[in-house]
Amino acid sequence: FKLFSDETRLKILAYLFQARELHVRALCEMLGQSQPAVSHHLGLLRAAGLVDARRSGKHNYYHLQPRRLEELFSRAIWPADASGRRLRFDDYLRGITPPH
Repeated sequence: FKLFSDETRLKILAYLFQARELHVRALCEMLGQSQPAVSHHLGLLRAAGLVDARRSGKHNYYHLQPRRLEELFSRAIWPADASGRRLRFDDYLRGITPPH
């Protein structure tokens, strides 16, 4: 949860939640921060398994790891209810339309 104590990391997660996938330069512009600073935050989030990346040409594209987020939030915040239902991030991600 220490990762969630930083405003920049929370913003990165929020942007990725909305857009599904973004490259580092886009995140830099959205956050108004340098590439090394944003890459540092992404590295921490990636090490925790909250985001992952794919490389395409010169860009690294980052996206959320919904299963890891489900696991984290289900254990800490939203335990299963009496019927055994748990929070599912995939349901939310499918319902989001990426910004144009």
